[in-house]
Amino acid sequence: MLSYSQSWEDVSALKDALRVTPDDTVLSITSGGDNALALLLGGAARVVSVDVNPAQNHLLELKLAAARSLGYEEFIAFLGVENSKERMALAKRVLPLLSQGAREWFTSHLALIERGVIHAGRFERFLDVFRRFGLPLAHSRKEVEAFLASPTLEEQRDFFHRVWDSPRWRLLFSVFASRPVLARFARGPGLFAHAREGSVAKEFLARFARVAESLPLRDNYFIHYCLTGRYGSVLPPYVREENFETLKRLPPDVLALVSEDLVSFLAREPVGSFSKWNLSDVFEGFSEEENARVWVEIVRTSRPGAVVAYWNNLVPRSFPAELADKIADDVPGAADLHARDRVFFYGSFHRNVIAAV
Repeated sequence: MLSYSQSWEDVSALKDALRVTPDDTVLSITSGGDNALALLLGGAARVVSVDVNPAQNHLLELKLAAARSLGYEEFIAFLGVENSKERMALAKRVLPLLSQGAREWFTSHLALIERGVIHAGRFERFLDVFRRFGLPLAHSRKEVEAFLASPTLEEQRDFFHRVWDSPRWRLLFSVFASRPVLARFARGPGLFAHAREGSVAKEFLARFARVAESLPLRDNYFIHYCLTGRYGSVLPPYVREENFETLKRLPPDVLALVSEDLVSFLAREPVGSFSKWNLSDVFEGFSEEENARVWVEIVRTSRPGAVVAYWNNLVPRSFPAELADKIADDVPGAADLHARDRVFFYGSFHRNVIAAV
């Protein structure tokens, strides 16, 4: 099963944190694959994209194969960025480019392609249910469009307090963002295994308010998708027309896909393999002991000066104290990037620099 068919980490924060160069080999958690492609578009020499769920890597492979085999308008229609009734016909040109494992997987899951793969993940389908059955009970389509089209931040903030942040909105949001509902329909119970006690819904409601009050929504394709099922006028980097020819012409050896848990994979990698790291919120599901083990491997397989970027959602995780002499924590820089993060889910963003091996 696809857990996510899009990447739900702000690539702007990631790119500013990592500042990839043509000398960089990046390890990236695959998730929806969008950010692995964005890092390659940003100039990384090579990205090793790792996910314990093979379906996530199959999705990334499909997205890149679609770019290589289709024209731009066909590409965005095939993915689901635009409406289309031709996806199954386009799939006949895309699927032959896939590895055998990915081709067999998608051949047995053609309904995901017909839906538009960016809408096919478990989390994205949960958002679709929220939009269809929850959101209309709190806000009309006209109110949603007005909120997202606010011409200035001041007007957006005023609309949020005057219209959007109503008792009905808070109630419905609290139901859909409750721990039992998210665990059952959106994320899976394992990702709450180490989360602290307290109201998950209350925490997410406050985080949504922070973004609504402090960042423009007009160009926030994450919020646009959550509330409308569309990206709006601004698209993720890998589906922007100005990046399409570069994406289409990426050499085949610049992206490696690894379907394995992170610790097992890193244990076999040589010292100094990676210079940049996009770790999403991978630490969320780790116990403190597992967290410590993976950080030992991160340090061992990093080049001196390597930069590690990651998010915390509901579980506060960082490198263990015994590695503090090998890792510098860029707290001010990470806090500034988090303040500009367009995804409201996360509690914090982190930028660490490996000082020594």
